Amino acid sequence: SKEKGLVIVLLITQGTGAEINDTLITVQDTGELLAILSGVQADGITSGHFTVV
Repeated sequence: SKEKGLVIVLLITQGTGAEINDTLITVQDTGELLAILSGVQADGITSGHFTVV
């Protein structure tokens, strides 16, 4: 049987302005900011950095 679960699409974007050197992780549907990765470039983040739980 297939397991059912919640699917959330995340957006990983480079910050702007005061957050230009940071990566922002937001929920696509709501725009809710989940995390700011200080000093991390967005183009260095891949799906391999995440684990499905």
